[in-house]
Amino acid sequence: MKTTLRTMVLAAAGVLGTAAIAQAQQPAAPAPAPSPAPAAPAAPSAPSATTPASGAQVAAGAQGAAAPGQAGAVAGQVGAQDAPPASEQPPPPPPPTLPPTETPPATEQVTPPTPPAPVQASAPGAASPVVEEPKSPPPLRWAGTLLNWNHSATTSIFGVGQEMIGSDAEAYTWAFTFVPGYMIYRDPVNQLRVSSSLTLRWDLTNSDFSTRERDVDLNDIPLRLAYTRTLYSGGGAGEGAAAAGAAAARDPTLAGGGEYKTWGIASGGFDLPTSRWSRYQGRYLATSLGVGVRQMVKLLGSNADGLNNIIFTLSETWQHQFNRASTATNPDLQRPRQDAGGSTGISDQLTGGALVQNQLITGFSFFMPIYGNLQLNGLAQLWSQFPASFESASCEAQTLTGCVQGSRMEDRTSYRALTVFDVSLAYQVLPELLVDVGYNNTSFQLGEDGQRRNVFFSPVGSTFYADITLTLDQLYKRLSSPPEQPKVGRVVQR
Repeated sequence: MKTTLRTMVLAAAGVLGTAAIAQAQQPAAPAPAPSPAPAAPAAPSAPSATTPASGAQVAAGAQGAAAPGQAGAVAGQVGAQDAPPASEQPPPPPPPTLPPTETPPATEQVTPPTPPAPVQASAPGAASPVVEEPKSPPPLRWAGTLLNWNHSATTSIFGVGQEMIGSDAEAYTWAFTFVPGYMIYRDPVNQLRVSSSLTLRWDLTNSDFSTRERDVDLNDIPLRLAYTRTLYSGGGAGEGAAAAGAAAARDPTLAGGGEYKTWGIASGGFDLPTSRWSRYQGRYLATSLGVGVRQMVKLLGSNADGLNNIIFTLSETWQHQFNRASTATNPDLQRPRQDAGGSTGISDQLTGGALVQNQLITGFSFFMPIYGNLQLNGLAQLWSQFPASFESASCEAQTLTGCVQGSRMEDRTSYRALTVFDVSLAYQVLPELLVDVGYNNTSFQLGEDGQRRNVFFSPVGSTFYADITLTLDQLYKRLSSPPEQPKVGRVVQR
């Protein structure tokens, strides 16, 4: 019985072992694919999912996939030898329960700020962009251009010196002068300016200064080229110090500078004989060359209300006149005359005096602001005239006492002196309007009576005058400037 029972157990065990070995030799079924894990945000440094794996990673993955199958086969063989009966094996554990897949909360989409446009680097050799800075308006080229209306009357009209002259010497004249000026070149140190003057005179009285009553005449037209150089400027900023009010309106080279300033001046030009007086004398042209120095000295300074500074000018000018003859002549005048020898002939000679060929003009002037826009001006000039020399002759004139030698006449006409004295008060009413009143005396050193004249007063040459000056460059600046826009404020509610 025991033998039969043991035989049956061994037979059953052999059958079970054979079945286990046969089952182990069959290919293993593929494992079910795991459920996908919830998506998690990738780290900033994590590689992209599309990045291909390297050759070592692919080989390692292939080996890892085959290893579980080989381990399962070996384990089946070992288990077939020591495995307990099927009835005594514990039930297989339940499959692991995966947590339910949770949908991650929606993340708020935040739009990042737009970064500034990158600066593109310029190609080698390419010109870098130039940023234009706002420029201040350039100075007016027509600075110093003005229109003047002059009223001039001899002092005898007001009863001063009337007893010394006749009524024919009393004169009251108007003069309208247009002074155009143009800045050819201008910088803080050098200034080159060309200017001219057109004057129309009108005699409103029946004086002996003109041939007809209420006569109108045009003065000679000068053309000047002046170069002004700043030699020194110091003693503070003083932008308004050198302006000197009305003087700077007439002469733009005075604008700007410090409390102390030194200028050097050189000028040249010519005068066109447009006046009847020049044409009747036979003048063709007059040329001039001049040099000068100007100095500004601080008094109370540019910040004071008056007596800010005083400016002196010393100049020397040489003029040469080209005349038709050594005396005044007029071809339209043909008069019979008698010479020293007693013979008669037709002559166009007006006077016996010699015309001036060369003259030196030594000038000294100053201007000083007194208070505000009121300014004091002064001028003194000495005209050293050198008339033409007559050709010497053995007998210039036959008299009862004998002949008159020509050398004596040459000595008397070799030099003449004319003096000018002028003082005035000028007031700048507006930047474009100036008015001034003054006194002038112009006379020769010797009068017609052979007596010496006073530099400050002479019966004929003393005049009172008044000027109204309109500076056209300042007027243009006012009219061309755009009107100021009112400032509009913004109301802020709090």
